[in-house]
Amino acid sequence: MEESIDIKGLTILNDVRDADKEEIKKHITTVAESLDINNVTRFVTFLNWGYKVTDNEQFAQYEVNDTMLNKNPHKLLFEIVGLVDLKDKIVLDVGCGRGGNLAGVNKDYKAHSCVGLDLTEASVQFDHVRHIANNMFFLVGDAEDLPFKNETFDAVLNCESSYGYPNIHKFYYGVYRVLKTGGHFMYGDMLPTDKWPMYEQYLISLGFEILRNQDITENILASCDEVAENHYSVYGIMDQGFMEGMKDSLSLPGSGIYNDMKSGVQQFRVINVIKK
Repeated sequence: MEESIDIKGLTILNDVRDADKEEIKKHITTVAESLDINNVTRFVTFLNWGYKVTDNEQFAQYEVNDTMLNKNPHKLLFEIVGLVDLKDKIVLDVGCGRGGNLAGVNKDYKAHSCVGLDLTEASVQFDHVRHIANNMFFLVGDAEDLPFKNETFDAVLNCESSYGYPNIHKFYYGVYRVLKTGGHFMYGDMLPTDKWPMYEQYLISLGFEILRNQDITENILASCDEVAENHYSVYGIMDQGFMEGMKDSLSLPGSGIYNDMKSGVQQFRVINVIKK
C-alpha cells in the first residue's frame, strides 16, 4: 500500500512539473511571436535583467561602455563568467533563450565551441537564424535531463533560467555530470533567499568547489530601474494585456519579482564553481 501511494504521489508531482514547463514554453513562445509581429525581434537577443555598476565588487574581464547595444545584459554576462578563462573551451549555455549570452561567449571570450540548449522551440529557431557561426550550435532540450554524454564540456553557463526549473537538483546534478573534471559552472539567478544555503550545500555535496558566491541583487535592481523606460518603449507598443503579463518577466519596478528582490524575499546571486 505504501509503495502505491508513493508511486501515485510521484506521478502527480511529475504531472505538475510537466505542466509548469508547458507554461514556460507557452509564455516564451508568445513573447517570440509578439516580437515578430511588432518587427522588433532582431533587436532582442537578450531577455536577462542586466547588471548596473554599484559599490559591489566586480569580477568582469571586460568593460562595457554607454554606446554598446544591450550594455546592461552584456555586463551581467561578464559578471557571471567572472574570471573564468573560456578561450578555446567547449561551452554549454543551458536555458540559452535568444542566444545573446552564447554569442557573447563566442565573440568576447573566443570559445572553441558553443552549444545552446533551450526548452522552447521558438527560441532555438530564432537562434539558428540570428546567430550563425561554424562553432555555434543550438538545440531544444530539457535542463533537468541534459542530452549529453558525461564529461563533455569545459564550462557550463546558466543565466536567469533555473528559477523556472521544477526540479533544480536534477539540473545541478546534470551540470556536474556533463562537465569535465576541472570544468567550471558559471551561474547567476534569482531564487528564494532562504533556499540559497541549501542549494550551495547541494553543489558542494556533488563534488563542486565554490570559487565565488556573491549577492548582486542591488546591481540587478539598479539595472531594472535604468532600463525600465526602454522596455516600456519596446514592449509598450504591444497589446496592453501582453505588457501586463511581461512585467514580472522583465522585472519592471513595481512587479512582483522586482518587489520580492527589493524586500529580500528573493536574492540574485552569482556562483562560480569548479568540478573537482
